[in-house]
Amino acid sequence: MPRTKIAIVGCGTLTTDTILPHLEQPDFLEFGEVVALCDSVPGRARRAGEVFSIAATYEDYEAMLSTSDAEAVLVITPAASHAHLAIRAFETGRHVYLQKPMAVTAADALAVLEARDRANKKLVCAPGQVLWPLYTTIRDLIRKGVIGKPYLAVPTMLGWGSAKVDFPFEPYHFFGPTGGPLRDHGGYGIHALTTMLGPIKRVTAFGAVATPERTWRDEPFAVAGPDNFAVLFDFGDGTFGLMPDAWSASSPAAAMFRIHGLEGSIDGDAESQNWLKVLVNGATVYNRDGDWRVPFDLADVPFLRDEHWRWGHVHVYGDICHLVECIRNHETPRASGEWGLHNVEVIEAVFRAVETGVVQDVPPARFTV
Repeated sequence: MPRTKIAIVGCGTLTTDTILPHLEQPDFLEFGEVVALCDSVPGRARRAGEVFSIAATYEDYEAMLSTSDAEAVLVITPAASHAHLAIRAFETGRHVYLQKPMAVTAADALAVLEARDRANKKLVCAPGQVLWPLYTTIRDLIRKGVIGKPYLAVPTMLGWGSAKVDFPFEPYHFFGPTGGPLRDHGGYGIHALTTMLGPIKRVTAFGAVATPERTWRDEPFAVAGPDNFAVLFDFGDGTFGLMPDAWSASSPAAAMFRIHGLEGSIDGDAESQNWLKVLVNGATVYNRDGDWRVPFDLADVPFLRDEHWRWGHVHVYGDICHLVECIRNHETPRASGEWGLHNVEVIEAVFRAVETGVVQDVPPARFTV
């Protein structure tokens, strides 16, 4: 079978430092290849193309869609552009991978799903926590009753600390009204918890701009959206989740998720191999029968062969491999658009709860765990 041809829109640091190094490894080249790059910043796609030997580079997205023979588009751009870029890719007959969140509003996320269905193409949405075997193993343990009735779950907390933002590129959209920690890092916690406990039914939350001004390259800029959240999830039947999420420093203990149940608890290890602490490599069950380790072998994860740990963000690489696998095998994605929609609907409900001080219902989920 010929290799699946891929185009990437957005050639920032995530693409150049992580995605492209993953996609030039021999094991990926067995079944996929990057044939086009696009970025609206003049020269950015061309420079990336020179480094990674990709001849077809564009500054105009429509030009890439009209001339490239790519079968799939990876959308690696700021959140506000995700929906439009995905819809246009579907309208030109491409499959799509969307970085998180899939859209800023639920209305836009629904429009993406409608475009996908009209085109009859595949859509994979980040972050694909459901693809990580340990989370689904823990889900199955909870269903078997090893910790009894689940009471409270707390996911890992990520953060970018300091009023001085140490980024290699302009960070403003991360601190703007369509960015923020909830839309960027919050998706990891939401997707991990929903993988293990099922869809979220209701939310309430506090949110604030805790630091109104930060600096980048010694120049001050205003923080235009909340940079500090404390969110409470209701999974129904008395099971809750508590998720802190902030552009602040976080302690080493914050890298461990935990689930408390009536008869025991589960702690996740502080993962240290993936740059971001969003995938756990081990967990421990505590109950009255004694403590025991959850069985898990990284060798069982197909997208971690060869050099991939070296490039970090292996969860992103895993998402992309999942899209290509679904295209080639005619399978329905597990890290689906419906799951991405639920993430957006939960985040919208959080913002409504922050604004109103009232508990908010989340629309019924369109996926099953």
